[in-house]
This record gives sequence, C-alpha cells and structure tokens, in this order.
Amino acid sequence: MALISLFATAMLTFALLLAVPGLGLVSAGFEILSAYATVGLTGGATAMAGAAGHLVLILAMYLGRLGPLALGFALLTEKKVRVEHPRAEILMG
Repeated sequence: MALISLFATAMLTFALLLAVPGLGLVSAGFEILSAYATVGLTGGATAMAGAAGHLVLILAMYLGRLGPLALGFALLTEKKVRVEHPRAEILMG
C-alpha cells in the first residue's frame, strides 16, 4: 500500500507542477506531501496557485484523508451479494 501512496504523491506533484507555472519541484513536493498528510503547513505556494492548483491540492487532501489502505481495499476486494430475497406465494381470497 505504500506504493499506492508513493505513486499518488508523485502524480499529484507532477500535476501541481503543471498547474502552477514557476513552482519548483521542492515547493510542489512539500505542498503535496503536506496536503496528502493533512498537516496544514504551506510554503506559500497555495496562495500562488490558481483554481487548477487548488483542485490538485484538494484532491491530495481527499486522497490522504481517505487513506491508501482503504482505497486499495475498496478497489481490490470483490463485492459479494449477501442479501437473498424470500420467495413466497401469497394467497388472497
């Protein structure tokens, strides 16, 4: 599951670099890791980001809050139908 987190933070860092021109790799990585861990720290790039940058940060916060473990289990487990509907003949008379 650590690979899911690593992949997610790498892709989100790349997306933030595309969304905010002039942002350095270290600043983008700090912002994404801070948002993913829901720490609340910022290096000032959040104020510099536009709407697309804010959406990337919101996605990072949501994925970090949801957790890679829960996300992995939700995507990889089979869903079994545990409900059986009763069959009956109803007599009306």
